[in-house]
Amino acid sequence: MAAALVGAGSVALSASPDEATPPDRRMADPEDGALVQSVYTNPYFALAYPLPAGWKEGLAGPPPSNAGYYVLNTPELDGEAKGTVLVAAQDRFFAARPVADAMAMLEDLRHSALQTAGLTAETAPQLVTIAGRSFARLDLGGVGLSRVVFATDIRCHIVSFTFAASDPALLKALAASVDRVSFAAEANDPAPLCIDHYATDATIRHQVPPAPIPPNFLKIPVRIVIGRDGKVRHVHVIRAFPAQAKSIAEAVSQWEFKPYEVQGQPVEIETGIVFEFKPSDR
Repeated sequence: MAAALVGAGSVALSASPDEATPPDRRMADPEDGALVQSVYTNPYFALAYPLPAGWKEGLAGPPPSNAGYYVLNTPELDGEAKGTVLVAAQDRFFAARPVADAMAMLEDLRHSALQTAGLTAETAPQLVTIAGRSFARLDLGGVGLSRVVFATDIRCHIVSFTFAASDPALLKALAASVDRVSFAAEANDPAPLCIDHYATDATIRHQVPPAPIPPNFLKIPVRIVIGRDGKVRHVHVIRAFPAQAKSIAEAVSQWEFKPYEVQGQPVEIETGIVFEFKPSDR
């Protein structure tokens, strides 16, 4: 049985449980966000979102999908539910359908809405600026429930805020809450540069194959962070069986790459890889 390398991207090396430290921007994963004192913070995306007044922590979302879709937070209204808030992220390395950016994703969403009975999207997505960052905004009408979606590009993910409500006044108030989103300054803590398909025969200098773990033929998405010295700093196995995730993380943490350079200087990068365990030829 062998582990086949299907695709390439970014990875980061996680500390062992005994050596774990609070996640920082480089070593965090997208699902590491938390709601504390009514503020959702996410170290991976370096964002903070104060919940609208009267909202509290809701049910935990599902694990990330094999296509790299994350339900980051689903706050709920105290009392009778009259609206919904969804904070989510789509990994562009592993999306089931290729998507160029946040604007393209909302254009696809609008096209889908126009084909769906009961939904309307009278205007195309618009560019807006929130906390100094460009967002795409899409307004969707619906029978009984309307939505406002904001989306922005962060670290080769599309982070989205989706607000839905039947009451126009509530929906307007929910949509206005996105203006309170803030992002950590990057001057002293820049995120790794996002480089797709970097793990190739030309860039891998040392490679340790993961120990084969069934079940076979599952596509396993993995993100890594590669340091300026070419060594893997962090491995994030996005979705796999626990034994497979352990095998991949232990192997990939030993990989070494040709350092990625910008204007002749090595920089830290993030990329993606897809693994697939297959039976060996006998």
